[in-house]
Parts: sequence; C-alpha cells; structure tokens
Amino acid sequence: MLSPVVLLAVSVAGCNFESANTAPVSGTVTMDGQPISGGWVRFLPQQGGRGAAGQIQSGGSYQLQTSAGETGVPRGTYSVTVVAYQGGEGEPAGQSAVPQRYGSTATSGLSYEVVAGQVNTFDIRLTSQATQP
Repeated sequence: MLSPVVLLAVSVAGCNFESANTAPVSGTVTMDGQPISGGWVRFLPQQGGRGAAGQIQSGGSYQLQTSAGETGVPRGTYSVTVVAYQGGEGEPAGQSAVPQRYGSTATSGLSYEVVAGQVNTFDIRLTSQATQP
C-alpha cells in the first residue's frame, strides 16, 4: 500500500506534467485596425484533439478556454477561426462583422503555435480586403 506522502507526490507530479504541456492564450481581435466587440475566436489543433474557444469582449480582447472550462491550452499548432456579427449584446445577430473567410479553418489563413510553459498572446489582425494569392 502506498503512503499518503507517495500519493501526494504522484498527484503533484501529475499536476506539474499537465501545466508543463499547457499554456494560457489571449489577445485582441481587430478588423482593419478597429477592435471587434462580440463573437468568438476558436483554436482547432492541426494534429487532432480538443480545441479551445474564447468570447470576444468589448475592446476586442479574448481569452481561450477548453470545452471543459480549463484555461490552459495544450501546446501545438492551431488553425484559427473568428466569427462575429453586428448587433449589440442581447440583440439578434445581424450581418457578419468579419468576412466569411475567417469563419473556416480552410480559408481563414490564421495559424498560431502555442508554446507550453509561457503566456501566449496572439493579436489577430483581420482585414476586410481580400488577400492576394
């Protein structure tokens, strides 16, 4: 039988392992240099696994959380989407506030590398103009 001290050491080691492989992710979202208010930023892992999302707050800020409510995001490379609609909080959604291309990982052109053990700040700068090939 394991002693309580050994069990505590194993559980603490497990916690350290998790924190060494995850990192907080936050930043701001702008469209043509102006902050977006409302909407969602989604990070989807390119190698499979759980993604994370963050609601865009006033001033354009976001902070990612997993679907389990965890603030740490596993390390790795993520494809990113942004979805936002015109209209204030509590009002029905209107037209998209960002070009539709940003709503799909296939067309957003947004990709970020999350590095474990450090704060990852990604300021997402969107443009209303189509990108040139």
